[in-house]
Amino acid sequence: MSALKQLKAFAQRYKYAFLGLGGVLFFAGLFWALQNLGLAWGDLRLWPQVPVFMVLGFLASLAGALAFRITARAGGVTLGASRALGVVASANLAEILPLPGGALVRAGALKHGGASAADSGILVGIGAVLTLCIAVFVGGLGLVGGAFQGGWIVLGGSSFGIGICAALLRARFGASALWQMLAVRVLIVSINLLRLYCAFAILGQVLGFAPLATLSVATTIGSAATIIPAGLGLSEAIAATLASAIAVSGGAAFLATALNRLSGLFMSGLILLGLGLFKTKGQRS
Repeated sequence: MSALKQLKAFAQRYKYAFLGLGGVLFFAGLFWALQNLGLAWGDLRLWPQVPVFMVLGFLASLAGALAFRITARAGGVTLGASRALGVVASANLAEILPLPGGALVRAGALKHGGASAADSGILVGIGAVLTLCIAVFVGGLGLVGGAFQGGWIVLGGSSFGIGICAALLRARFGASALWQMLAVRVLIVSINLLRLYCAFAILGQVLGFAPLATLSVATTIGSAATIIPAGLGLSEAIAATLASAIAVSGGAAFLATALNRLSGLFMSGLILLGLGLFKTKGQRS
């Protein structure tokens, strides 16, 4: 059995365990961070921030599914909405594994749908780099004019990366596919900014665009380090480090990033659970 098939079987078999693990990590990490920051449960702003936060998490999953459908279409594969949503949720949970599980799940779904191995690898790989470059570009916008003097360098480097990815995608899949992939990734990054805003709002803090843009890079960079499950810990550490450059509490940045990342994993588990129950009900009827 190939590594990809082993990974898919493992993720399918233990998807509910991943849901439970995500919940345990979420609440245990939340309790630990609150203790370290000296916050009490009464200091949190739970309403209406938490419901809005969860809705944004679901919207992020829908945007991810739309991005994957666009990616699949570029590779000549047609996916239904529920199938794309399930693949994205499975890929998010597969990132808990100490290997690039999310990329393997996405590439495997494309290959299963009929895309070539080359197209699958290019679409998933360059798509991930494109998302990273867009996130870094947005972060650079937050740094320009601040105390950190490297904002323009960040903008220039990320713009160069976006240009290279765009040229490669356009040459192989056409201009239409490129613009769709760019637009949906801008949407994903924008939703991530709103989620981070809500995470800080839960902590009783209100941040403007510049610090949010800078801190939003942490989640994307952390998830790129696939040897660390879901970028947990690394994303938060990056956020805490960046916070010192933008006059934001490192502890608050750590906790807000953890809320954002772990809630995404938790929402992916709920989506898989819902899709599984819906499929089981459909088979019985």
